[in-house]
Amino acid sequence: MLLASGAVLALPLECPLNAPKTHTLHIVGAPADVAARITALLDELRTRFDARWRTADYASAELLLIHTDSVYGHMDWLKAEGSGRLVAALTSTPDAYAFGVSAPVAPADLVSMLNRVGAHLAGEPLPAKAPAAKASAETPTSAPAATARVAETVPTKATVPMAAPPAPAMASTHVPDNTSGASLLDLINGKTPMYGRLHLQASGLPELYIDTHDQTWHSAASLKGLTPWCTRAFGHGEVKVVGEADYTRQTATLPSQPLARLKWLAHLVRGDGELEAGLDANGRYKLSRWPQSEREFPKHFRIATVMLKQAGTVDEIAAQGGAGAADVANFINAYNALGYIDREDHSTAPGESRGGGLFGRVKKATAAS
Repeated sequence: MLLASGAVLALPLECPLNAPKTHTLHIVGAPADVAARITALLDELRTRFDARWRTADYASAELLLIHTDSVYGHMDWLKAEGSGRLVAALTSTPDAYAFGVSAPVAPADLVSMLNRVGAHLAGEPLPAKAPAAKASAETPTSAPAATARVAETVPTKATVPMAAPPAPAMASTHVPDNTSGASLLDLINGKTPMYGRLHLQASGLPELYIDTHDQTWHSAASLKGLTPWCTRAFGHGEVKVVGEADYTRQTATLPSQPLARLKWLAHLVRGDGELEAGLDANGRYKLSRWPQSEREFPKHFRIATVMLKQAGTVDEIAAQGGAGAADVANFINAYNALGYIDREDHSTAPGESRGGGLFGRVKKATAAS
């Protein structure tokens, strides 16, 4: 800029067009110290993000970072996703989500996740949850890969090739023979030869969709509302294979939920107040970590609080938690199936704890002298 005297006034040069995009997030359900740590990392790592990130309130934030391992956290995540919000999970199992970051938070993981979210906000599509499974349904050449994937999840030797969707003839003639008399838990655990995208429909029961590839389910009913499916055997024609296009269309407005929740429910209700086979009625049981409690079962919060502190028998836990022994037994069955229970059987030496469940951890302690 030239002045009247001919001198030049230097002005600061700004390039707003080159300024990085600013995005906002809101942290839901995380402990105060964890939320504070994440907020601090947004500033400390600002040079490593592809965009600037700052916190905002729940209503205006572009991204909701939800602590899904906290009490009711997963339900908050499902509700937010179902309402169309962009969500990410702060969890011990980040690979189970399209956008996830490990807890406790590792700076590199946070940078990677938020950069992927930023790319999505810039117009890139959401990452596929299971690209290999999707490819197997779309291209006949990927059938061997699909067979290998199924072999990992179905522990039975019997295999029935699934016809390339759509396959209405196979759905109407073969499915009833494969599933009639089997239970929902049999299907979830791979004890039937049926797999893929399935539609479960019976008179008087809510419709249920299960994708055994993605390990997800969809239904307009609440989790507790699906109890009838867990306490009966399949009837003739109640399970049908659904083509990818039809499955996507029929589940488009339904939230996607992990199949582990349905497995949890099946183990919860099928015992009818008795411990399942393999669990010692006189054993002592303890939670190895805090579970994802279900809001439809309010007694579980008190039971979990007692079992997280110390091991106890069914009756001891019931007395301390203000719940019935049947509720405690059902609780142990459900969380043992997901690997949350450590147990001391009646025959176990004092002080020695055995991890229960398929993915249970084994804890070894020195036997009392």
